[in-house]
Amino acid sequence: FEIIDNLRLEVGYIDGRELYAWPGSKRFDDRELADIVSKEGAIGTGDFAMHAKSILLSTRTKLKFLGEETLDGRGADRWSFHYPMETSQYMVRMEPLEGMVGYSGLLWADSINRDLLRVEMVINEIPPHLPLKVGYKSITYQRVRIGESSFLLPKDSDLTMVYTDGSEARNRTSLDSCHQFA
Repeated sequence: FEIIDNLRLEVGYIDGRELYAWPGSKRFDDRELADIVSKEGAIGTGDFAMHAKSILLSTRTKLKFLGEETLDGRGADRWSFHYPMETSQYMVRMEPLEGMVGYSGLLWADSINRDLLRVEMVINEIPPHLPLKVGYKSITYQRVRIGESSFLLPKDSDLTMVYTDGSEARNRTSLDSCHQFA
């Protein structure tokens, strides 16, 4: 992969949306992420809160318990899920085209405290007008102390898009330096 750019942004979950800002900004931007940053390469949103919310809190997602295993030295419950394209809220934009996609995957939750540990998604239901063959996304989670409270937040994510012409784009995201906005 050729590195196109390296971005540093603030992200917040505000009024049911993920919003973004440049570090040091006085406020979050209401625009879509693709309107804030370069349109080169893979740009992904939803990692901070929206993917977990749509998988775990939607009645449209079909979850199936697969058993217990060990993940990174912890006991984990493994689940499979499917979110069909017909009811999906996962939009893929490939300028100037866009469309809702369906996806399947796995998630792991701590066997004791039920904290989400990892989500792996495969974009496998793609409208024919999009030049996308398949997409892969993985998100890992951890407990983070902010002020006096502990929050379950994403630690990092990795998105790979494989296009119908055989080319690929990759977006690696590290979510760190979390702090409270007021």
